Amino acid sequence: MYLEALEQMEKERDEMEKNGEMDSPGWINIITLIEGYYRCKTDIEEHENRQVYLSISSTEKDYFMMEAAVAKLIGEDILFVCCGDTGFKRTEMMVNCNDLFAWACSDAEPLPAYDIEKLYKAWKEDEHWGISKWCAIHRNQKPQAPIVIDMKKDGAWSDEMEALPDNLGLEGWIENYKKEEE
Repeated sequence: MYLEALEQMEKERDEMEKNGEMDSPGWINIITLIEGYYRCKTDIEEHENRQVYLSISSTEKDYFMMEAAVAKLIGEDILFVCCGDTGFKRTEMMVNCNDLFAWACSDAEPLPAYDIEKLYKAWKEDEHWGISKWCAIHRNQKPQAPIVIDMKKDGAWSDEMEALPDNLGLEGWIENYKKEEE
């Protein structure tokens, strides 16, 4: 599925290049990610062997390798690439957050390129709840109540999570909609 999405991205990129439409900064980032993805393609299957932080020297800060992080996150089914035509030709990286905010809900949070390192760090700091925390903070909403209970049981709840606005659930959204209509 991921390779098919990337092939579609390449086709769109080639078409835009042919039409002289490659000035968009977003496409420049996507092209970089496509090229990085293909360089890391074999690491999708063996993503544990890929270095994400490269030490240049013992005195300098480690260098974050975005392409390797994206490959690892895709390999773990945390991140996926979404291609679609909704009036705009657009390709996005999305973070899987199914069932986090509502049960039986297929859901994803867009991942801006500038947040890749932050998402990766959240996952590495807590491989069970880190992505859920990132999604909740990014969306500015608490997860649904059963998830909150589980996170508290696991000691993963924090003051930052507590400060987020409540998850209104379906009933809350309907009530807010009715108020807006009045």
